[in-house]
Amino acid sequence: MVGIHIFENNGCSDRIRITVRDKYGRIKSDHYLNERWYQIVQRRLHLKHFSMTNVGFADVAGLVENLGGPPAYFTVIGIGTGTQAAAATDTKLAMADGAAVKLKTATTMTRVLGNVADDTNEWIATFNNATDGITGTKLITEVGIFNGVVNGTSDMLLHQVYTPSDSVNFDQGDSITVTVTMLNKQGT
Repeated sequence: MVGIHIFENNGCSDRIRITVRDKYGRIKSDHYLNERWYQIVQRRLHLKHFSMTNVGFADVAGLVENLGGPPAYFTVIGIGTGTQAAAATDTKLAMADGAAVKLKTATTMTRVLGNVADDTNEWIATFNNATDGITGTKLITEVGIFNGVVNGTSDMLLHQVYTPSDSVNFDQGDSITVTVTMLNKQGT
């Protein structure tokens, strides 16, 4: 019996937008993580960019074959204050330092046009004192996508740690909106 192995490059490319607003809705900070130019530079310098986690890859493979996928879909965005660089082996926010601030179900989840129709997942969630009960000033430095709202128990699909931090004063009415876009594409 002859075995035939077919390998095709494919992958995921993520982009994260972080917007901090004051209580009047004025933008205090608005920036993107993982811009396309950033990924190109990292690849050319042979640097790795870890956003997808090993658990996330395994869960996606299970979903594709309908064999042992995650117990729930990835519908949750989390924010935290951890500063240790993200790694493929991460399983929660604040792996070594900081704290998970909040994990919540995204208010918007859609599939949008990337290279072809519906090849891109998009999650959006806004975190604030009024709806989430978050208090104090937090220096947000990380974002994750999960399949549940319990940090450390829910499967983590992707994790991004960034600098500089976003200072969010929840007591003064600040809010932070996180938009995660993940393009499923042919590899390069």
